[in-house]
Amino acid sequence: MALFKFPARKATAAAPPPEAAPPAAPAPRTKTLADLEREMGISSPVLHPRPMQSPQPVRRKSGLWGKLMILTVLLGVPAAALWAVNLPYPVVRRPVARNAPLLLLPSYVSMDQNFREAIALVEQSKQLIDSATSFADIELGGQILTEAQAKLDALPLDLMDYWHGGVYGMSYGRWRYSPIAFQQYRQEVGGLQAKVFQEQNANAALVSAEQALSTAKQNFQAAPDELSKRTAMTEWRTALNQLNLIPPSTLAGEIAAQNLATAEAEFRDTVGLLAESEVSAAIIAAARGLGYQASAVGQNPPHKIARWQEAERLWLKAIQELAKISPYDVGYQTAQDTAAVYQLNLSEIRIRMQAEQDAVALLATANRDIQRLTDDRYLTTNAAIGQLEEIVHNLRQIPDSTTVYADAEFLIQRAQARLTQLGE
Repeated sequence: MALFKFPARKATAAAPPPEAAPPAAPAPRTKTLADLEREMGISSPVLHPRPMQSPQPVRRKSGLWGKLMILTVLLGVPAAALWAVNLPYPVVRRPVARNAPLLLLPSYVSMDQNFREAIALVEQSKQLIDSATSFADIELGGQILTEAQAKLDALPLDLMDYWHGGVYGMSYGRWRYSPIAFQQYRQEVGGLQAKVFQEQNANAALVSAEQALSTAKQNFQAAPDELSKRTAMTEWRTALNQLNLIPPSTLAGEIAAQNLATAEAEFRDTVGLLAESEVSAAIIAAARGLGYQASAVGQNPPHKIARWQEAERLWLKAIQELAKISPYDVGYQTAQDTAAVYQLNLSEIRIRMQAEQDAVALLATANRDIQRLTDDRYLTTNAAIGQLEEIVHNLRQIPDSTTVYADAEFLIQRAQARLTQLGE
């Protein structure tokens, strides 16, 4: 037990004598509740209570999408079926119109709407076209008319029988459609389209004539020599005639008629009466040349029908040339006198041609009668004499101014010889 030695405990010093004790501190004052609250409010931050939030419910996405899909199917299937039965195919709509016409209500509403709009558009276009003050009104009326035609074409014609009258009639109420009204508006649209087409052609002719007139005036003023001036004068006169040929029932014709007098006065002031005299003289010379040809064709009659027809054609052409000279031209009176002579010649040609046609017909009839008389073996003598006398009478109607006169005389001689034989 002696293996473990512990150090010897040192002797402790004697404690010093106690000093004089300091005066006792005053006993601390007991803190009140207000002091404690004041210290806590200064040393610790103010904590504001937060309102308690109610827990959010867990959304079930799969359930919401399922409901949307079901709603879509419930609404989409009837809508698709209604759309299908209203397709613009008679094979689809006619059975539906017979068995369930109410399903075609969208088609009927569309039909009534298109017809109402077509009526309004037709009235607008008619007002613009019939009371046009410029070609822009006609163009706008034509555009509106095209829209009206599109509305009429959009009408489901396969439902007409079910629309008006019958078991499935839809002519009651405020709906205006009727087959008669439909046909009337279609005819009116066609008439207005034809009028627009005429107006467009007339306006094109007016623009062309005005351009030709302007070009002719410029060429006349810039003509370097006499030949060029004459050419420009002819072009100027032709442009004035083009203005006069525009139909007066069109808007362009009315404008052309208003401008024609001014253009004629300008032509006379610029070109002068000498130019008109030259133009008239050229026309009269051309007509007289045609008259000379017609006289040459008709000389030394008789002639065949074809030759008389050629003479007639030449006289007519000469008269038409003289008609080109207007009453305000210098050579108008000369043209009228020449045309009067040519008209008499034309009448004479027509008389000769008619005589030739009648003579040819009489000769053909006589030949047929003679052939029939020759072939009839059972004809009595008295009957044969009567027929031969009638043939001779008809042949004597052929004048000597025809080409078949000689043939008629030959047949008359043969018939008289036969009559002499039968009378013996």
